[in-house]
Amino acid sequence: MTVPVAALIRLARPRQWVKNAFVLAPLFFTPEAVNARNLGLAAAAFTVFCLLASAIYVFNDWCDRAADREHPSKRSRPLASGAVSPALGLAWSLALLAAGIGLAMAVLPRPAMVLALVYAGSSALYSIRLKHVSVLDVLIVALGFVLRVGAGAAAIAITPTPWIVICTFLLALFLALAKRRDDL
Repeated sequence: MTVPVAALIRLARPRQWVKNAFVLAPLFFTPEAVNARNLGLAAAAFTVFCLLASAIYVFNDWCDRAADREHPSKRSRPLASGAVSPALGLAWSLALLAAGIGLAMAVLPRPAMVLALVYAGSSALYSIRLKHVSVLDVLIVALGFVLRVGAGAAAIAITPTPWIVICTFLLALFLALAKRRDDL
């Protein structure tokens, strides 16, 4: 049996990794914190969030595969279309999750690791149930961006300013609400 590598990569949605740039925001807005060590920690935190986010995207597609088959555009996703089997999709999600958690435990300071795990847990709950709870769905999405900023700050041992937290939350909330409106 051949492994559909291209479909697995598409399933991980690497084009969505740009959202994880929020992990880098604390370093960007704290020029005095820029040094080789912090650049490495910020890059590691970014990578952790890319792995965790991909694990969640795959898991979400696994949870929604039956409904996605009926959707005009989502039916071409690898799990919905059958390009990736449900068992392989779930295994891929677990592998990405394990890689993300393993890297977080190996490299990130404990507070950043904890925030990454909270992100993964809240995102998994979102995929399982919370995306179907009005208002709470957009709050969880916005919280995911705040957790990215918090983890980025914790990775380089700085305290994020209230402004960056508030602005991140409001921007993410605005974008999530606009997406929901567009979906309607």
